[in-house]
Amino acid sequence: MKNKYLIKRTCLQMVGGLFILSVLCGCENGFLDAKPNKAILVPTALEHYQALLDNARDVMNSTPYLGEVSADDFYMAENTFESYVEEDQNAHVWADRIYPERSISDWDLPYKQIFYANVVLEGLKEYSINQDTENLKGSALFYRGWALFHIAQLFGPPYNPENAASKRGVPVRVSADVTLPSQIGNLQDTYERIKSDLVEAIPLLPLEQPVPTRPSKAAGYALMARLSLVMQEYGKAKQYADSTLALQNELIDYNTVDPAKAMPFPDLYLNAGRNPEVIFLSVLVPNIYLGSSPNTLVDTTLYRSYADADLRKLLFINSNKQFRGSYMGQRFYQFSGLAVDEMVLTRAEANVRTGNTEAALNDLNRLLLKRWQKDKYEPLSINDPQELLERILTERRKELVGRGIRWTDLKRLNQEAGFEKVLKRNVNGKEYTLPPHDSRYALPFPDSEGDL
Repeated sequence: MKNKYLIKRTCLQMVGGLFILSVLCGCENGFLDAKPNKAILVPTALEHYQALLDNARDVMNSTPYLGEVSADDFYMAENTFESYVEEDQNAHVWADRIYPERSISDWDLPYKQIFYANVVLEGLKEYSINQDTENLKGSALFYRGWALFHIAQLFGPPYNPENAASKRGVPVRVSADVTLPSQIGNLQDTYERIKSDLVEAIPLLPLEQPVPTRPSKAAGYALMARLSLVMQEYGKAKQYADSTLALQNELIDYNTVDPAKAMPFPDLYLNAGRNPEVIFLSVLVPNIYLGSSPNTLVDTTLYRSYADADLRKLLFINSNKQFRGSYMGQRFYQFSGLAVDEMVLTRAEANVRTGNTEAALNDLNRLLLKRWQKDKYEPLSINDPQELLERILTERRKELVGRGIRWTDLKRLNQEAGFEKVLKRNVNGKEYTLPPHDSRYALPFPDSEGDL
């Protein structure tokens, strides 16, 4: 059983890491700036468990990136395919085999997050219940749900409530005991586990956190809104988006952002500013594809969809058609967290799908008013629900580009008549296609994981 062996081996390596852990997050110095400030042999105090969850840069606040490589928002410039690493090449053309024979960060890192969360959850059983332990428990449950959600988006098949119980899920670990096998049930089981963790986490999470790398109550609501959208539970998506926006709802006026800067948004990595839209901060796993290659370009059709008066065209994309709109304010670190703009669009979509067209239109106009040049935006007036839904989805793609969300959106929208999309690429003179319901929308488990 190779899969059980590899997951167990990964967890054993992490156990070893707990015994020599010396890098713990000094989160007050920078959102992703881990500082070596303590040396511990094994977690024995609440601050040690908090330190595990605060390991933001190295473990807890990163998400898989290969969905962006496989999706349709970016492409590799002509004659540059061979300059990318093997897994990027394979994911870009939807190959049956993706990974070389080495560690796969998109798989390993979320399972590290789950392991750390399980260590904290089990350790907290030794303490009496108080506000500190409840906050820690809520954070650990959030991180476990967060990690499993992203594993399911990349390695699980598209979620459809009509057949999720008959589709294979992804490995689930709810114990830090590495001698126990992973659980793998159907896809419905996977999603119910994510939902269960988040529902339990939300009442335990604090209203505010000192830094956005720690999950707040708004972050719990926001992740539940995202999950509900994927599960086609639109009433719940609206409810959770409402709850999020009741706590945090400020939108940046893009007219106040300086387009002359190479990276227009505040540099959150160096703690050089504040972004009021960020609810929970995480980044895509550092990668060449979006992080450093000059050859990864914004899809031509997507670029042309921005009107000239739409400031996102200027602020998100440079003159070479490279993406520069990360809310991290960095080229190498791409924001993949939870933000107010996503929640506004989630609520708009949920509203139109549940028959509240006026509220959906209000949210869409509120967002776009902050995105267009001053005095150039004329509020939309769309009465037809289908037309409004299509416009909301168009704006969703334009707004959330580069955040690791597009692959999930393609998978969920392909379940709906009228929104299916055939993806096509031409690489070195050869055309590659990915039909809407193709099994390759679930990336294969790493080669050494195949026997689970």
